[in-house]
Amino acid sequence: MEQLASNLMAHARGLGVVDDDSVPTSSLRSLNTSPLRVGLWPLVSDEAPEIAMGLMAVLGLLLERWPFILVYRLFVRAEGDPAAYRWQLADSQFDVDDWQLDYLDENVAIWGRLVESGSTLTLTLNVESDLSPDDDVQTLTYISPDLASLVERLPVIAGEIAAMLDAGPVGPITVAADDAGMQPEALSDLLRAMFHWERDLLLLLWNALPEDFDAETRVASLRDMAATVGGDFGGWAFVSLARRALRPATRPTYESALAGRWADVIAQFQDSPAAVLLAAQARFGEGQEAEAVRDLQRAASQWPDRVDLRLGLAELYRRSGNAQEMIDTLQQAIEDDVTSASLFFIYGGLLASLRQSGLVINRFALIDARDRQLERMVEEAAAAYEAGLELEPQRADMLQRLVLMLVDLGDERLWPSFERLVELDKTGEQVRGVVESFTLLEDFAEGIDVLEAAVAAHPDRADLRVNLAMALLLADEPDAAGEQLEQAQELTDDSPLMAEIERLFLAVDDPEFEIRLGEITELVEAGKGLPQRDIAYLEDAIDNAPLFLAPYLLLARAFINQNQADRALEVLLDAQQNLPDEPEVIELLARLLWDSGEKDLALDYLNNGLAVHPDDVPLLALAGRYLFEQEQDAEARALLARAESLNPRNRVLREVQSFIARQLD
Repeated sequence: MEQLASNLMAHARGLGVVDDDSVPTSSLRSLNTSPLRVGLWPLVSDEAPEIAMGLMAVLGLLLERWPFILVYRLFVRAEGDPAAYRWQLADSQFDVDDWQLDYLDENVAIWGRLVESGSTLTLTLNVESDLSPDDDVQTLTYISPDLASLVERLPVIAGEIAAMLDAGPVGPITVAADDAGMQPEALSDLLRAMFHWERDLLLLLWNALPEDFDAETRVASLRDMAATVGGDFGGWAFVSLARRALRPATRPTYESALAGRWADVIAQFQDSPAAVLLAAQARFGEGQEAEAVRDLQRAASQWPDRVDLRLGLAELYRRSGNAQEMIDTLQQAIEDDVTSASLFFIYGGLLASLRQSGLVINRFALIDARDRQLERMVEEAAAAYEAGLELEPQRADMLQRLVLMLVDLGDERLWPSFERLVELDKTGEQVRGVVESFTLLEDFAEGIDVLEAAVAAHPDRADLRVNLAMALLLADEPDAAGEQLEQAQELTDDSPLMAEIERLFLAVDDPEFEIRLGEITELVEAGKGLPQRDIAYLEDAIDNAPLFLAPYLLLARAFINQNQADRALEVLLDAQQNLPDEPEVIELLARLLWDSGEKDLALDYLNNGLAVHPDDVPLLALAGRYLFEQEQDAEARALLARAESLNPRNRVLREVQSFIARQLD
């Protein structure tokens, strides 16, 4: 079953299927990395098994709204020879202890039971997480008077599960359908069809679809049932499932039945804002950019109170490179009071980015600006983050952005806000980003006081000690910093935190370390080689801090600049041994291997990296280029489209696009 596990993981990550003789499944497993990888087992029901499975299909779609959650639908007990397999309903009614898929890298399991008593439904879900400090299975029970009420409750249930898993904030463009108007009598048929759809995707990934399977028929049936249900739910369900089928691993089977037909879908589900939004996003991804923007412009006018449509339109403007239209859309939403925490977060981030580029917007939506100086951009961004925190006060990422703006402004609210961030941030990562900015302040003694108080209150938290050590180093107190680092080292085995500890120890031992590293970086980025003393300095840094990434990359790039590919490769292989999942290491390794003729091995490394970092734009772009060079055009287009949707201005992506354009001329 290793092949099925590989294909499930690839499908969930938006990658193509893995060939039998390609990357081993073990290389796709990333047990200690984000995102959360949820195995969704069947919902068992004596009275209505297919409806129960349909509910699980809906739950899977809802959970995937969280950026840090991947979902594997284990809806079929896949055993035996797929070529001889014939599905039976009993194969989709089993418990987590009855069957598990070897080689799958799930770290969360969800399974349950649906009991029908008269018209009353009792849903019981069990959640078990490998990331939980204990091994307890958490059980959630929900009682609903009818099926429609239970479906309408599923978004809330998904939110409770995400909170239980500490999955962070839901994605900025949240498309949870408004179920008003849903036709209950047709709902059962749609849920059955949703289950059958997910079953077929799994069978396809297992190479066990029956020979008479017809995608056109299946698509038409699901689409008609979704239209019959009405309301927003039907359209949302159909388009969500259609987009899942068009992921690279299953796209060839469904492409002729689905791709390029989004205008028809939007026309059929014109009363479903969720369907219009999802279909417009898909249409944009297939190259119909102007049409997709017009679809969402009309939808935002038709449903002016839907913040997801405003965000969706702003996102398409971003992907089109139209910053002014994106700003106008977000500001209009703020002025219309159609907002969310995510909208304020995105608006604040956009302002901060423009300000870094020295740009000032034409007008402001949140502050009474006296002029159009750059400082007003910071003030407007801070106001956006404050407004977002009023809606979601527990958002540590939002609070960190606010604190950074207050550092920039030298605002008196800085230290109370920083203290609140230290309380909220349970990993220390958000706080660490703020401490790095203390160099902008003449006096940050109050910040050190806050960190010392936090360490005293939580002496066993290594992350707090590391952050305090960083602040002490900036305050020119290396001995005190070293004491904190020694204690932190005893408290953690977390690799990223250990890497940070090693980096800071280098600065403790050599107060000029950061300056020296900066000077070396300037030389390397200028395309120059390094004198022997700088090479020796980096080699010593690697020996003393083997988990710290920067010296490896600088040394490897310096050797590349000096046309010493063999030495660069040796450095990168050492880095890969100590830091196996670092995307920058994988990118450089792949480039060197490809240029040396080891093309299959280069693609192996890129596949490994994308399995762990499916949204890394340089890896996506580089893999797209190499697949293009091997005339695998469909997969290349899929990877490049995904890269462009994430960051159209990425340097590596633009380099690849220019290369392909030259080849096509």
